[in-house]
Amino acid sequence: MAERARRRNPSTRLSKQLLVGSQGRDRTTKAKHVFQVIIEQDEAGYFVAECPALKACYTQGRTYEEVIKNIKDVIALCLTDLKKRGKGIPRQPEIIAIKRVEVAA
Repeated sequence: MAERARRRNPSTRLSKQLLVGSQGRDRTTKAKHVFQVIIEQDEAGYFVAECPALKACYTQGRTYEEVIKNIKDVIALCLTDLKKRGKGIPRQPEIIAIKRVEVAA
């Protein structure tokens, strides 16, 4: 009876198909990378994002959500370019803090 239930359960078949795909046949899965980004708001109100670990990796957006989407796209483009040129993906030192300080001058 349990055997019959397993045969009819579509989720079991699906999970087996996914398992087969993840064992080397499906190479479309990309590695995940985590980067820190710095986001500022300029005088005109635009949000500007930069990924310090990747040279020339910056973008802008009218909203916070837009700049987050844009920086993810730009980081993906930078990583693709690095891979095409045979370069390794750099590791970024951990940004511990960004702090405002007041200085009399």
